[in-house]
Amino acid sequence: MKKLLLIFIATFLAASCEKENNPKITVLDTLVETAASSSDDGSYNLEILMSGNGYNVKLTVPSSEMKLKAGSYEVKAGGCSVSFNTGYVERKVSSGTVDITSDNDLYTIGMSVISRNEEYRFKFQGQLEFKSFVGTVIRNRSVNSAAMKREMKYSIYLPKDYVSGESFPVLYLLHGYGDENNAWLDKGNLAAIAKTHEDNGGKQMIVVCPDALTTFYIDGYQGKYKTYFFEELVPAIEKEYNVKTDKYSRAVAGLSMGGYGTLYYGLGEPDMFCCAYACSPAVNMGFGYPSLYDLATNADRSTLPVLTIETGIHDYTTPLKDNTEFHNHLVSVGIAHDFITRDGTHDWKFWQECLPKVLKKCGETFKD
Repeated sequence: MKKLLLIFIATFLAASCEKENNPKITVLDTLVETAASSSDDGSYNLEILMSGNGYNVKLTVPSSEMKLKAGSYEVKAGGCSVSFNTGYVERKVSSGTVDITSDNDLYTIGMSVISRNEEYRFKFQGQLEFKSFVGTVIRNRSVNSAAMKREMKYSIYLPKDYVSGESFPVLYLLHGYGDENNAWLDKGNLAAIAKTHEDNGGKQMIVVCPDALTTFYIDGYQGKYKTYFFEELVPAIEKEYNVKTDKYSRAVAGLSMGGYGTLYYGLGEPDMFCCAYACSPAVNMGFGYPSLYDLATNADRSTLPVLTIETGIHDYTTPLKDNTEFHNHLVSVGIAHDFITRDGTHDWKFWQECLPKVLKKCGETFKD
């Protein structure tokens, strides 16, 4: 067997069958990343299996109910080379395309890759064999937002048993200032951490990573982001995916700016979330931003989600002093919460260490 490690930017287009009782058929308009066959460096496998009878192509996708869409797909090396074998010589791929044509369930795959200033062309024909998967990452989907007056991107992680057709709880995982919807995937190691969480028996959940620009998740700055989130993004996710739609199956978490957004949504929209986990949150935003102190003071404590704040003792961007003062305010107004302080600063090492605890806390809070 010869393996070709590829990384693809991935989105997909979902469409339901006309008959209500028929299963949902999903058409992939680009290839899907999957953690099922990921290596330690986060790359993904497209396997070309060779035998005496010709080529058998195996492509890992989320569901046997999925079909490929014909088209041309770019080979992405993700900042480093990917490898394949040609004869007895291993080559390093720098770029290329995979072209797919289909005739019912028979697919023709033409592959052209560039390596060492030479072009290698391969053409494989055969039926695709769909394998089970552990977890699937789908990047850069978009919602046409009236509130934001633009296309708004998000990326999503689907858990290992998503193929079963059952519905799952959902975590909205918010990025920090200056990042975007792929930050938790690329810098936070989301897919691998979620896979470990599942392998250890943790609650499976869908994780949505929205792009918030630099809006701080509020209305009135770069558009009406909060309106977009609750009136456009959440309904789009609940229509598109097998997502449970009640408060006790929905959580929010985030870092820095996203930590502010987590507290803002958790305290301000308590009927939407059962769990809110803020990592290194910016709690003192000043004039023009909704006050977390006011939200906490006026909150109905009986409706609030399970609340956690975790921050580093050497964090000087969202200082420990600020978070401690906010923690003391929550205590003074009688809001139950966990306040975790530990060694660390305002960086991805700290937030990667937060993420397993975020998944664990959400999983323990979700109700079946």
